[in-house]
Amino acid sequence: MLLGGIAFLQMTEFREIQWLGYVSLGISGVSLVVGITRYLVINVRLKRYYEEARDKG
Repeated sequence: MLLGGIAFLQMTEFREIQWLGYVSLGISGVSLVVGITRYLVINVRLKRYYEEARDKG
């Protein structure tokens, strides 16, 4: 999505769809933030799970 947004912004012949490039870049940024957040949350949950499993075992 990031590369598609950059490609749309670099097309000089198609100024009327340049907004699509900005939308694509925005969606890429939101996806990146959501992905990093989900990774961090799952990482913490897995650490807790394995610590509890180790303590019980």
